[in-house]
Amino acid sequence: MNYQIINYGINFDHPHKTFHENLIRDALQSNPNLYNWVGIYYFEHYLFPNIQGQDLVLGGFIGAPSPHIRISLQKGICGRALREERTVVVDDVNKHPDYLACSLETKSEIVIPIFDASGKRAVAELDIDSHTLGAFVKEQSKFLEDLVKNYQKYF
Repeated sequence: MNYQIINYGINFDHPHKTFHENLIRDALQSNPNLYNWVGIYYFEHYLFPNIQGQDLVLGGFIGAPSPHIRISLQKGICGRALREERTVVVDDVNKHPDYLACSLETKSEIVIPIFDASGKRAVAELDIDSHTLGAFVKEQSKFLEDLVKNYQKYF
């Protein structure tokens, strides 16, 4: 997998877009043998303030293209993580009723909300898929949550 190439579900302008891309790369490089897809979904109204929608839109990602460029806040593990403003870890996506299939190879997933610089409002989320069951053990989840917090000032 090429760690340098960031693909986009939707293109957008943001003053800190480079830092968002670095978050994706840093997350993937923290465990490249275990993580198969890493991307950021944004609240649509965060990227496009003139739009009042509550959908999540896929920004940058590394990995196979996703069929889910847009996700309703009411659907999937990604929607759940932002609705509840908490990290969601799924050890076996095939046993989880909220899972929106992106790849038949995906076995486990973690979704971590990203708050704005003030820390008061979730504006995006880091989504990581793995082809390994139970890939996101407690230590890895904590590392990824801390990584997201380190980048929070750029959101």
